[in-house]
Amino acid sequence: MNIKGYSSKEMSRIALGTHLGDANDEVSASYRNAIKYAVQNGIYTIDGAINYRGMRSENMVSLLNLWEKNRRM
Repeated sequence: MNIKGYSSKEMSRIALGTHLGDANDEVSASYRNAIKYAVQNGIYTIDGAINYRGMRSENMVSLLNLWEKNRRM
């Protein structure tokens, strides 16, 4: 599935959700590792929202977006 406005980019058909788990550092570390693994293996659809795990999921996904952007430079 192509992403509107980005003809060369495709959304992955598999997504990684970040809703479940306690709002603590241990769960955040697990999600951080899972997101890095997913992105390295072609999964670019990450479900994060401001109300997931007390905003920790949304913040973590944003930070990992920066990590991925800088990794490509």
